[in-house]
Amino acid sequence: MSEQPSYLKDISLIIHPDGETTVSEETLLKWFDFLGGKPGEVVLVDNGSHIEVQDAYWTLFHKRLIDKLQLSQPSYREQAQAEEHIQIYMEGSIACKPYILWFSTHLIPHRQGQDDWLKEAIGYLDRDEVMAVSSSLNAPKYHNAWDGWYYSRQCNLNFALMKWNTFIDATHEYADRYITAGFIGENPAEAEGNGKDMVKLALDRYIDSRKLYVLCKAEDSHWTIQQQVFESIA
Repeated sequence: MSEQPSYLKDISLIIHPDGETTVSEETLLKWFDFLGGKPGEVVLVDNGSHIEVQDAYWTLFHKRLIDKLQLSQPSYREQAQAEEHIQIYMEGSIACKPYILWFSTHLIPHRQGQDDWLKEAIGYLDRDEVMAVSSSLNAPKYHNAWDGWYYSRQCNLNFALMKWNTFIDATHEYADRYITAGFIGENPAEAEGNGKDMVKLALDRYIDSRKLYVLCKAEDSHWTIQQQVFESIA
């Protein structure tokens, strides 16, 4: 096995469960291959999945393919749907690496060549105008950047790479009192329509207030993020 890139140790890969779609070992290994190896840590916060799904997560944890695993009782599932913002905040906040990369369990990647894409993407996060790096599956085009890339004004956590500090700054700037009170009291997102969209709204406001963009990789036959349900346990 070839030596893994040194920058991988700085990545927290966050698995965001999508409904009853779980993540298999095969799929997780595909994400590792897409990144160039296993990242510094893998994080999963469950939202009250069925026991069979949680057993699958425990198996991955004991194989050390998941490093941080937080599970909720299945009875929490209905409440979790209304409190998705708490789950998403926890996913990002318990990560401990300088960079966080989200992927939703209904997505699967493919890469042929382009071995330095992650190193390149990390470097782009130092550009003054870039808040996150994503793919064309997740964000509508705002305007072209350069060959193979374009800018968007929306950040979709189905697949997004950003600095950990950026995530914390954006969420606390938008809802610090609510977060630090343990998610008790007034959720500012409620006034804008849907409380569970708190993190999305926080990132959108951060982008707008600072005139930032999400830099998106234009997909091609050598680099894709496919939308696919690959395992579901009822």
